[in-house]
Amino acid sequence: MPGTLPIKANAAVSLVLLGAALCLSVAGFGPRSRLVRALALVVLFISTATAVEYVTGIDLGIDRFLAADTATPGAPYPGRMAVGAMVSFIAAALALLSMGRSWRGWHPSTVLAGVVAAVGGLGTLGYAYGSEQFTRIGSTTQIAFPAALALLVLSVGLVAAGSEQGFMRALTDRELSGQLTRRFLPTALLVVPFSVWLMLQFEHDGVWTERDGAAVVVTFEIFLLAVIGVWITSRTLRLEDSRKEARRERDGLFDTSDDLICAVDAEGLFILVSPSWTRLMGYEPGDLLGRPLSGFVLPDELGPTMEEPFGRAEFSERVSGHVNRCRARDGTYRWFEWNGSRDPETGRIFAAGRDISDRKQAEFKLLKLNAELEERAMRDPLTGLANRRLLDELLAASLSRVERSSEPVQVVYVDLNDFKAVNDIHGHAAGDAVLQETARRFKAAVRVGDIVARVGGDEFVLVLQPAVDAFEAFRTRVDCALAEPIDVGGGIKVSCTASIGLADSRTTGTDPARLLSAADANMYARKSAAPKR
Repeated sequence: MPGTLPIKANAAVSLVLLGAALCLSVAGFGPRSRLVRALALVVLFISTATAVEYVTGIDLGIDRFLAADTATPGAPYPGRMAVGAMVSFIAAALALLSMGRSWRGWHPSTVLAGVVAAVGGLGTLGYAYGSEQFTRIGSTTQIAFPAALALLVLSVGLVAAGSEQGFMRALTDRELSGQLTRRFLPTALLVVPFSVWLMLQFEHDGVWTERDGAAVVVTFEIFLLAVIGVWITSRTLRLEDSRKEARRERDGLFDTSDDLICAVDAEGLFILVSPSWTRLMGYEPGDLLGRPLSGFVLPDELGPTMEEPFGRAEFSERVSGHVNRCRARDGTYRWFEWNGSRDPETGRIFAAGRDISDRKQAEFKLLKLNAELEERAMRDPLTGLANRRLLDELLAASLSRVERSSEPVQVVYVDLNDFKAVNDIHGHAAGDAVLQETARRFKAAVRVGDIVARVGGDEFVLVLQPAVDAFEAFRTRVDCALAEPIDVGGGIKVSCTASIGLADSRTTGTDPARLLSAADANMYARKSAAPKR
């Protein structure tokens, strides 16, 4: 830079290597990767060799090993980096090598980054205030201004890389320590340089001597920092009191809520459980922490719960209305409607589930009732056989299969000849008994896939699918089934014969209405031809 000392080649190379290692350590490689450690070791070698040169007075040629550095006119050690830069590079390399490690509660990388910051900061202030005592040690090489600035930036990078430890952990903490650190640090960084500049400026103008100026500046710094510290602390404490009050209200709701409140980590393990789990599910909260969520959700519903919607990687908004069943301690399952959200960075899921088991039971009862009503609408209430509505649907389905399979269907229309006399002589209760027993005998006479329906008072329809080859034998079987007297109660037994009409899809076609009409007509023809009793 114009008007300043040139940066040494070894210092420039070391800065490049340290910068690359720092970038790699936070870009996926990690601070313990071989490449990061190799770069740090190269810098450590260069800096240590320079230290040996300074201590022993022996010229090892390290200044000319990487680049033929030009000697600064009048410099005591031509081409050799400054002691401050050498110490900083050793500290920075060791900081990278010790990143993520601790010793008796201390994090070496943060302490070593502080050494780098001190050297860079002193060098920068030395150039700002024109004080060579800040830029060199004794008669050694003076640190270059670009190197001092770069070391200051490098120290910030080293501290930021260890975001889970030391100073950065305090700086990013959401509690009281973090609030105080974030408020006080900028103040300290601004007050100290400003007060030193003020002292030097007043000395230059002859307002006071160096000793008087130092006393005034120190007093000013103590007073100003104390006032600002008290102000910051009071504001922070008020904010913390408000947060504590909010937490107490939240904890009160958490403890008394009737909803299941929980949080699970990215691996599906419980990390937070509300007391309501004991009241609703029988589990103690301490028994659930660290256990997998998969052990409590019905297996068939586990996938939809973890993958849709809570498990979607791109999900960042709230989920509402997700319903599943959770297993209680006694082995039963209860229904819950969940509302919650998922942190896309950590994968943690926070959710509250409302018990809707009673509502679900009511819904199931309603569905069952609707199914029963639908069933009754399709069945004859007296005999349990299909009624005319269901017969039409079943016959249409059977005839549609005929067109695909070429297997014929026969429709048999049956009318009880003596049923009116049973009602007139013995009453309707006896007639109902005859109809119920006739229906039972018809179902016993047909095959498993055949259809039996009651379409009128004493009229029945049988659908034979596929058609039987010997229909007269089937007619005889039906006559025999009806020939046995039926007990209608009171020691009374009655018998009913039947008129049977047949229609075959091979001769009549596959139209349902036409088949039924043809079978009905054939039945009445046989009924009319039968001798009267």
